[in-house]
Amino acid sequence: MCSVKGLDRLELDCWGVTGTSFTFVPMAMAAANAGGIPLVLGMAMVTAPVEILLSRFLKQIRSLFPPLVTGTVVTLIGLTLIKTGMQDFAGGAGAENFGSLSNLLLGSFVLVIIIIASRFGSGLIKLGAIAIGLISGYIISIPLGLIDFAPVFNEGWLTIPRPLYFGLDFDFAHLLPWMIAYVVTSIESIGDLTAIAETSGEPVNGQLHQDRLSRGLLAEGLGSMISSLFNVMPNTTFSQNIGVIQITKVGSRVVGYVVAVLLLLLGLFPKFGAVISVMHAPVLGGATLALFGMIASAGVNIVTKNGFSDRTAFIFSISLSIGLGVTYFPEIAQSLPAFLEVLFSSGVAVGAVLAVFLNLIVPEE
Repeated sequence: MCSVKGLDRLELDCWGVTGTSFTFVPMAMAAANAGGIPLVLGMAMVTAPVEILLSRFLKQIRSLFPPLVTGTVVTLIGLTLIKTGMQDFAGGAGAENFGSLSNLLLGSFVLVIIIIASRFGSGLIKLGAIAIGLISGYIISIPLGLIDFAPVFNEGWLTIPRPLYFGLDFDFAHLLPWMIAYVVTSIESIGDLTAIAETSGEPVNGQLHQDRLSRGLLAEGLGSMISSLFNVMPNTTFSQNIGVIQITKVGSRVVGYVVAVLLLLLGLFPKFGAVISVMHAPVLGGATLALFGMIASAGVNIVTKNGFSDRTAFIFSISLSIGLGVTYFPEIAQSLPAFLEVLFSSGVAVGAVLAVFLNLIVPEE
């Protein structure tokens, strides 16, 4: 909720949804193997101030992230997410019937509903295109026997979060990888927050945008520290939600307040959360495919807003190619030193670092 409204230094003016990034997975697995969940949560909390410090010095390094760089990052985020959307569209990871005709038809049904509602609907129909598509797909899945409600029946009605349930631990050997992970997710968040501003019709450069980025990173860093105390992995801006603003054209913080309250209630009353979690993967895939494409298009808009010179095209295309290449073949990093392996765990981060580097060394035309 701090990402929407809160203390002056945490208020974003725009709103974004946070969640756990895949960037933390390699570090979490290494820490879990060495010291279990206490070490995972302890390292997450101790290194979260890295993002807080970055938020305080963003003004000094803001010149490294002009629209060319942030737009490239946003485009990479959208393109890399499409793989996840298509995976769900076909049935989800590990599904025995992956790519079956029934999965493809269900995902296509949801996608078509969203397209019709968003392009040809009006009023509430247009605003609720995503929800209408998801609900329609969910309802269709029930008589087809595609939803298993057993987890809903087995889930309790009320759960009170217990701070430090697993305890906290610390190990200097894991310090550097976790610090780098927070730097990587901060770079991704700068792209996410820029995309949110772009899709909300807000400026993507200047002092106002810089202040929003600083507050956003500060809120994420503090949120990650608090989440570690409540037995949850670090949080960062979730790219998947940006496309919702693009499709619905709704970026009001009032919506953010409502969503924040709903998420709190779903956390306290897990049975209702379970109703959502059992949704058939192709239903979600049909909706997310539309959203992720919108994120990529927002990135292109940011890059081309001031024209598309040969220099811009060179930096954009090279960064995009390398970033996507790492995304497609992450195993290329397996022989690199540990700190570089963390960086190469995210194609978005690699593309962002390359875009910053090229923007610094390639002369202006």
